Amino acid sequence: MTRGYDSFFDRHAPDWDRRQTPETFEKIKVILARLAVGPGDAVLDVGCGTGILFPFLRGSALPNTRA
Repeated sequence: MTRGYDSFFDRHAPDWDRRQTPETFEKIKVILARLAVGPGDAVLDVGCGTGILFPFLRGSALPNTRA
């Protein structure tokens, strides 16, 4: 990672999840719906950061479980 990216993420990481808006979460839902992740599928979140996608992925893979 270049120095510019390092400083950006270092600066924003502590409050990254709090900065997300309802619109962000709606976009995540649309993207994941298009991916059609389902039970038994494997997902690799390479740049997982704070893990903000995990609840959405868990909900996609296990429809009867609340994330």
